[in-house]
Amino acid sequence: MASRSSDGPGPIAAPALVAGGGGAVWIGPGAEPETLSLGDAARRVQGGPAPLVCHARALARRLGTGPIRALDLLELFAFVHPARFCLPTPRGLAQALDLPLPGTQAAEARSLAAAAGTLLAELAADADDAAEAEALGIAREMAKGGWPWGPAVLAALAEASARRPAAGLDVWNRLEEWQERPPGAAPGNRPVG
Repeated sequence: MASRSSDGPGPIAAPALVAGGGGAVWIGPGAEPETLSLGDAARRVQGGPAPLVCHARALARRLGTGPIRALDLLELFAFVHPARFCLPTPRGLAQALDLPLPGTQAAEARSLAAAAGTLLAELAADADDAAEAEALGIAREMAKGGWPWGPAVLAALAEASARRPAAGLDVWNRLEEWQERPPGAAPGNRPVG
């Protein structure tokens, strides 16, 4: 599982992995990028911590493995921005989040960590109580089911709630609109005498 750093919803303390036709790049938290062969990357994914990736299925196919245990940023993006389009690449993810576009594999791996921080920060900053409550319920159930992003998402949503401790007391935000005075009588026909 990924843990968040102590300075808020920023960086995830997990390595990042990007793989292309010629090789892969692995960046551990606070470490320099490592260039790996696809075989070495496959072994590291299967024996090490779950890395940040973009499109885990495509990555597993590139590495020649079965399903991999990973923190897929496309899943987190879909949770934070349901029904919003994003190209399923590190560059597409950066573009959808208005982050600097990466030009190299190492920059793509770094952009995955930035994307994770951005998405979790968006969750933590969400001010809509109804959407937050719905997201919290969904995240709890997904975390119970083993969703790798569950703990980080729940922590970000808890942080949003902590900044508004009395948010549950503003019940008027959930009430239907009403009128102060009853509506006037319906128009009718009365003879004039």
